[in-house]
Amino acid sequence: MEEKEFKELVEEMKSFFGVSSLEKVAQALGYNKSVATTWRGRKAFSENAILKYKLLKSQSSHNPTQIKPMTGVEFREIREKLGMTQDALSKEIGINIRQISRIETGEADVRDYHEKLILTLLEKRSKKYKNDVKTQKITYYPNIKASAGYGTLNEDEESIEIDTNLIKAINLPQKKLDMIQVQGDSMHPYIKNGDFALIERSSEAKNGDIIIANYKGDLYIKQLQKNPQNKSISLISSNKNYPSFEIKDDEAEFLQIIGILRGVIRVY
Repeated sequence: MEEKEFKELVEEMKSFFGVSSLEKVAQALGYNKSVATTWRGRKAFSENAILKYKLLKSQSSHNPTQIKPMTGVEFREIREKLGMTQDALSKEIGINIRQISRIETGEADVRDYHEKLILTLLEKRSKKYKNDVKTQKITYYPNIKASAGYGTLNEDEESIEIDTNLIKAINLPQKKLDMIQVQGDSMHPYIKNGDFALIERSSEAKNGDIIIANYKGDLYIKQLQKNPQNKSISLISSNKNYPSFEIKDDEAEFLQIIGILRGVIRVY
């Protein structure tokens, strides 16, 4: 989606819902308002958000002059998203297969009732899929880098749902997880700049754990080493170009262990 097209669609949605911001558009579509941050950053809506908007438009007579009719290409894309042949779709929604073929080749227009039928079917299938698939929510902080502010209570957040089968397959704990992006390479080669860190919120860390810790207002990703002899705590960098440091017992009150690293997502 081009930036100009994105901006035009934003204005159309704001007008349709009668709201003044993209955050309120997100809420009108049933999302957390923080999702608007992701849309704005990508300069694009998710496919599901666009389809949900089209469904709402097809069911409403609100602002009819601003509603663009569905094209034959869009009709075909939805059929393919449903995983259906023209014949299967014909039997499911009661439109003649020849008519479906003509719609998809552009020989016939997509009528309002055609659009409503296929979008309603897509909505039903989406709801059934959500009911059938068990998911685990991961809280993602899109505006937070690991070096700036994670651990506070007032940051924007998004909920990302992941299939629990995937969680089990990669041996992630089925507990509340957060995700932030790492800035810096002090833990290279285990964690690289730009990686996404999956964190279990817990202060119960043991020796050798890689932790997310706030010390005197600065955020660190380091390996924890407790020194029982002098009751100090060392935060160890795996990259020898970055210093490790020791926190004496009398300064331990300034250390807050926010969470324990449970996994890393790396984009190549």
